[in-house]
Amino acid sequence: MPDDFKITKTALDTLLRAKDGRASLYYLYMLANGDKPHAEVTAALGWSMAEFRAARTVLETVGLCEKATQDTVTAELTLPAYSTADITRSLEGDDAFSELIRYAQTRLSRVLATNDLGRLLGIYSHLGLSAGAVMLLISSCAESAERKSGKGARVGMWQIEREAYKWARTGITTETSAEQFVREIEAREMNLQRIAKLLGLSGKPITDTQAKYLERWEGMALPDEAIYAAYDKTVVNTGSLKWGYMDKILTDWKENGVPDSAAAPKPGRWNPPPQTASAGAHKMSATERRRQREQNGKNGE
Repeated sequence: MPDDFKITKTALDTLLRAKDGRASLYYLYMLANGDKPHAEVTAALGWSMAEFRAARTVLETVGLCEKATQDTVTAELTLPAYSTADITRSLEGDDAFSELIRYAQTRLSRVLATNDLGRLLGIYSHLGLSAGAVMLLISSCAESAERKSGKGARVGMWQIEREAYKWARTGITTETSAEQFVREIEAREMNLQRIAKLLGLSGKPITDTQAKYLERWEGMALPDEAIYAAYDKTVVNTGSLKWGYMDKILTDWKENGVPDSAAAPKPGRWNPPPQTASAGAHKMSATERRRQREQNGKNGE
């Protein structure tokens, strides 16, 4: 470490405009020590990986440090290997982690193996998601699997870990931010199910490729009448639902306008699904539903 170091007025003004204390501390650390690997920074400053990434992202955005490559970000987020002793120590010293394990096993309906417990500890400790945020993550993954494959669909901890990386990269680490994100996921899923019903896919598993098409069409914000008309035209012209063919129709209508014949309601030919059927589901927060499910599980013991 140099005996003394100076911060330029330009850098100081930039940090003041950023109004982020953690980013300012990280910048001072880099001035004194250089751009060290993330493991050294988190150890020296007592930060979680999420706190490190948040501070780093601010500095990258304002141009006070070089942007990390995708390989570097992936390496930073990769979970360390935890031994049984590591897990035991965490259980003994952290009641929140103990509660998290109980919730995960109840929600996933199975006892977690040692490697799954290690993944759970990594998401909680290394990625820096709070216990409440991890509970919402687990519940969100389980509900998504059930929507796609039916009730009781199994969710692997590796799938939850993969989703946790996305949450950590975008700064979804607190229960509050997770709550908001889950609400957005639920709203999007409702819209996808609504479009799927227009195509006669209600109750059928939706593949990842099909989901991408549905998400794309949902993002076009076209009326249900137009989506159904495009589906009808696709089936008439090709004999079945050809996803790429229908996508070309909707893309053309989005860019050039929906024909009047396609935008008009067609009485007797179809019944658009009610868009308020699931409105009540959002009156109770994701956190409240999680707690209610956990309580119901206890009552059933």
